[in-house]
Amino acid sequence: MNVLSDGNIKFNRRTLILSLADQDGGAHVDPTLDEAYVNLSRNNSLNVFHEYKPVKGVVLASVRQIAFDITRTLKDKYPLCFQ
Repeated sequence: MNVLSDGNIKFNRRTLILSLADQDGGAHVDPTLDEAYVNLSRNNSLNVFHEYKPVKGVVLASVRQIAFDITRTLKDKYPLCFQ
């Protein structure tokens, strides 16, 4: 299931998290970034704007949402682990 798509390039949860971790400082900083990831994380390829200004941080916000969803799912399934 895709979580982000600019019409041409699609990112699912796995590719989004691995791109962040492998290229942008999660595990290390890669000197050469994948073009699709650069367009998403640096060039606003989703064309998201707020008050006529491009919104930055779409990747980080998406990964935070994925982490929240995973935590909520685990908390519902294993409530004793979250007491």
